Amino acid sequence: MSSHLKNTLFILLKSTFLGLSLPLLILSNSYGQTRNKQNPGLGYNQVFENSISQTNKYIQTQKLQLVKQEQSTISEQKEQDELFISILVFIVIILVLYLLLLRLRPMWLSYLAKGKQNELKQRMEGLTNKLSSSEIEEKLDAIKKLKEIGSPAKIAAPALVDVLNFDNSEVRSSAVKALIELGNNSEEVEKPLLALLEESQDYEVRANAAKVLLGLGSTSNQLRFVLPTLLETSGDSRLRLDAAKGLIELGNTSEKVQSILLELAENKNENSQLRSDATKALGYVSNVSEELQLYLLGLLKDKNDNLNVRLSAAQALIQLSINLEKIQFSLLRDFKDSEDTQVRLGAAQTLIKFSNISDRVKLDLIEILGDKDDDSEVRLSASQMLMKLGEISEEVQLALVRILEDLRISLSAAQELMRSRQISDKLRIELFSLLEDKTDEPRVRLSAAQILIKFGNISVRRLRQGLLALLEHKNEGSWLRSNVARVLEGLGQNSTTVPTGASKSA
Repeated sequence: MSSHLKNTLFILLKSTFLGLSLPLLILSNSYGQTRNKQNPGLGYNQVFENSISQTNKYIQTQKLQLVKQEQSTISEQKEQDELFISILVFIVIILVLYLLLLRLRPMWLSYLAKGKQNELKQRMEGLTNKLSSSEIEEKLDAIKKLKEIGSPAKIAAPALVDVLNFDNSEVRSSAVKALIELGNNSEEVEKPLLALLEESQDYEVRANAAKVLLGLGSTSNQLRFVLPTLLETSGDSRLRLDAAKGLIELGNTSEKVQSILLELAENKNENSQLRSDATKALGYVSNVSEELQLYLLGLLKDKNDNLNVRLSAAQALIQLSINLEKIQFSLLRDFKDSEDTQVRLGAAQTLIKFSNISDRVKLDLIEILGDKDDDSEVRLSASQMLMKLGEISEEVQLALVRILEDLRISLSAAQELMRSRQISDKLRIELFSLLEDKTDEPRVRLSAAQILIKFGNISVRRLRQGLLALLEHKNEGSWLRSNVARVLEGLGQNSTTVPTGASKSA
């Protein structure tokens, strides 16, 4: 039963009850009054009529209120229904619009994509037309913009191939670089390049075509046939080197290829970079001749030759796995005895490439570490080589502590020590001595404290005293003082011993 119907019935019952009870009350009251006046007949009729009249008025009033209330309720319900329908219609409209947009989205995106494609196509046509211009600046500008466009500009590659015939070397060189960067190795590009390589009477055109084909990683049988010709007849040493490297990549490591590479590597009139590249390429040939081995070993030992060329010889020998122990000793001699720091560091960088180092080399490296008069950077390189071999010995650790005395590389040496799994008590004593030495550099002393904290098993009291002494260096600036304060805070107030493997953050 609805609340509206319940309310209506309640009002009707209320009206009926009042309609019956009110006349009785009035009648009884009037009756009592008329009896006192000793005129019962007349009083009773008037009272009864008045009661009926008042009851009718009350009923009419209640009916009017009921009608008004019902009309108000109907009006409110109507408004609510209208609002609900409006909201429902609005939601339906939004949903329809959303579904419509979803349906139209692919079409819209396709339209935008076509617009961009058309725009790009028009731009590409404009740039391609510029490539046909006789003006050098226009050609260079078009090539530059094609490179900026990137992959979509691959379709312009055939037009760039035509530019290789232009009579300006700068334009040709730019076209070569653009073709390699765009990476279009389709038949549409490779075929005209091979035609230029075989048919052009211009040496530079043939050279550039070969560079592009090699840069694109072409494995064409035609290229296999043309490269040996370039290798023997070209007057451009760089092109001959590229041809040799291309043949090696194609699996051709014949004696002819080796001899050309040797010729380029031995020619001291060539620039050192080309010689270095040729020497390094020798490490990828197969069927290594005795002549090649002797040359590489001799080059490695020749202290009068260019350092980069000698290091390339070492790398080639490592690649070929030839006389590895001899290579190590030769490099170690440079590392130990050369008066040129760059030669020593170059030798160290090459030694690091070895996966295994002989015990004799290890001992020599430790000897270098312990030489306080030696160059600090060279000593650090020695420590890095030893670290590469795995867990370092106590002897190496102590040598690293001595390196800490040189402020220029103290951080690097500290990092090397931090990589150790554990340190000995002897090393802890050395580190404490370094921390407590007030004549030493404050930053070096702080590094010693940080290493001690990392490995633990030390007296906190002694460590705290050493750190507090560091705060006396007011001229070192806020960096040192704030770092010392942070380390002290990490130690805590009540600790007496730092356990092994304590704070990493400290």
